[in-house]
Amino acid sequence: MPTTPRLSSGVALYYEEHGSGEPLLLIMGAAADSSLWSAQIADYAASYRVIAFDNRGAGRSDQPAMESAYSTRLMAADAAGLLDALQVPRAHVAGLGLGSAVAQQLVLERPDLVATLELHGTWGRSEAAFQYAVESLRYPLVLGDREGFLKTISAWVLSPGFVNDAAQRDALFARILGSPHRASLQGMLGQLHAYLTHDAGQRLEEIRCPTLVTAGEIDLLVPQRLGHEVYASIPGARWHLFTGAHASHLSCLEITEEFNRVTLEFLEKHPISAG
Repeated sequence: MPTTPRLSSGVALYYEEHGSGEPLLLIMGAAADSSLWSAQIADYAASYRVIAFDNRGAGRSDQPAMESAYSTRLMAADAAGLLDALQVPRAHVAGLGLGSAVAQQLVLERPDLVATLELHGTWGRSEAAFQYAVESLRYPLVLGDREGFLKTISAWVLSPGFVNDAAQRDALFARILGSPHRASLQGMLGQLHAYLTHDAGQRLEEIRCPTLVTAGEIDLLVPQRLGHEVYASIPGARWHLFTGAHASHLSCLEITEEFNRVTLEFLEKHPISAG
């Protein structure tokens, strides 16, 4: 699948398209590429034109070396540039983790592009406890220890049940560590910088499109209370809390059936054609 020419934001992005229908843009979180949406793409593509891309710093997209080249505003400009390059005037937009923060900035800077908004595992403001959790992810990367980073982040974003299941855990680790399109260490550090510097809390009330905010009740990296604050700040937003032993930051991976059902029901209620 194609990589864009260099966009107006200054980077080239790798993207894939699947299915047909109203466009649905998927924005992945930190240190992961668009393949982490694989459990959603098949279901979504049955009804939508799914556009999934690698953020700057991940996968096959450009990976600038300087941390200052990463912010949620810059990454939102990448997403806007991709939609413009594909001549998509309006799209459903879904973001997970860092991708949700990018989605916030996208709708705030380019509301014309966003028909509906999904924010999964999200936050709008920073706080010390959240900052400390994210900063803990930096140290293995500074040391060049990819496996150490993967172990550290898995404890924050996956359920204990998933991590303690050796077969599941080892299969995921092998897939990530063995990928020929791994994010660079500098790319991952840059994305964590974007995580740490995101702050849209004072502007969330400006969002006017239909919005779904979800959280996992055992998400340790981005606690549900931060997502609920986002939900409460956006007029008319809908809230969904995933519950149970596998309701982690990566509910899209761990409880795929429920995640897909909830998100597809939201999309079906808000077609672009009705906007």
